[in-house]
Amino acid sequence: MLPLLVERLHPSRVIVFDPPDRPASVGDHPPGLLVVAEGFRGRPVAERIALVRGLLAGVSPVRPFCLTPEEYRLARNAPGPVLGAVRTGVTVL
Repeated sequence: MLPLLVERLHPSRVIVFDPPDRPASVGDHPPGLLVVAEGFRGRPVAERIALVRGLLAGVSPVRPFCLTPEEYRLARNAPGPVLGAVRTGVTVL
């Protein structure tokens, strides 16, 4: 999964986490995936999510959360899903 993301998106950060609304450890819910990449700049959120899901469709189901580096910088310390991912997730890149 990670090599494919690196090859196609050149992310600066990738974090795998349990989404608070549906933990991946419960049932068949896929893990959350926070991807920070400059390539998301100018793309609508729905397009970013579709891109990541499409890239990983044959490898692993995920619930992507896709940010530009600037969006990540602004959100990483604010209460919400990004802070939750940063605090509880596993940084893989």
